[in-house]
Amino acid sequence: MIAPLEFYHELLNQDISFFTGVPDSLLKNFCSVLLERAEPQNHLTAPNEGAAIGIAVGHFAATGNIPLVYMQNSGIGNAINPLISLADPQVMATPIIMLVGWRGEIAENGQQIKDEPQHVKQGQITPDLFKALGIPFEVICSNSDFSSVISKLKKITLDLSCPTAIIVRRGAFSSSGSSSKNQSQTTASRENALQKVIESIEPSAAIISTTGMLSRELYELRTLKSQLQTDLLTVGAMGHAISIATGVACAKPSSPVFCLDGDGSVLMHLGALSISATMDNLTHVVFNNQSHDSVGGQPTCAPDLSLARVAGSLGYSNVFKASSEKEIEPILQYSKGLRGSTFIEIMCAKGNRPNLGRPKISPQQNLNSFSSFLKGSAL
Repeated sequence: MIAPLEFYHELLNQDISFFTGVPDSLLKNFCSVLLERAEPQNHLTAPNEGAAIGIAVGHFAATGNIPLVYMQNSGIGNAINPLISLADPQVMATPIIMLVGWRGEIAENGQQIKDEPQHVKQGQITPDLFKALGIPFEVICSNSDFSSVISKLKKITLDLSCPTAIIVRRGAFSSSGSSSKNQSQTTASRENALQKVIESIEPSAAIISTTGMLSRELYELRTLKSQLQTDLLTVGAMGHAISIATGVACAKPSSPVFCLDGDGSVLMHLGALSISATMDNLTHVVFNNQSHDSVGGQPTCAPDLSLARVAGSLGYSNVFKASSEKEIEPILQYSKGLRGSTFIEIMCAKGNRPNLGRPKISPQQNLNSFSSFLKGSAL
């Protein structure tokens, strides 16, 4: 396996010393090394992958040095616009090396390795997508000669003045040997906080939950009460749960709609809140553990930002922040009597219980059930 620290040192040896991107589970050990070793001015966690490409373009413009942008392959969609309208050789001709975790990868025998539903299509098309974009790439695994790969792509990105990519297979990186700092034990667990929230939501409300551990926890909690038909689990498309909730709230103006979101998800497409804030029947609950919890627990781009304050600035009528588990229920009960949109930020701890299961229904089944519930509810 590739030792993340050796990979990092090889990048430095080849004069690649600036890093930006969005954390990925396949790259978490490398990201841990960046958090520990890179100077703050040489490593910026981006809110989304497109922003990371923009940061990289700016870094090259200011220094002339090749930046490295890391991401999961599901984030390529966010990156495509700046890749082809800024960094492309026919526009700003910017040398960039991307490090891309390949979820839903295609094995060397041509068979797709089993992964979550949201990664199936992206995994199938990842190499072809880079080919269509005209971005040269190399695929690495645990026994790859990564030094040669970095050297080859560095030469290509400089010679052609274009972005290049290193596609990383599952298990390529070994453990970094590092560990994340633990939060205070007095902070509520996300699952306990979620339990408090759903106990206070009326049975007729529509619930849209964000991708990651939160939806898995919601599924298990709601399965116990057979309330799944009112819930839509947004298993993919990080950052877009609130936009789905906005679409539902707009179509069903007399029905209560709840979006259960995460801090990394909110930050990824923050502008969407300016629209959701105009929905009088929408309550936006954000579980803030100051991290990208589902992919390794790395800090978000703004771990200390008050999301409640930002939400107020973006137009939410009612804004609250719960710093402890005991504050959650009173806030939710009080908010039921208020007019206008509501935003509730709940501070919680990182992590989840080890025996947390996965939904046993497909995304299509979930959508069909949710749609039937919406169509049967009153306008």
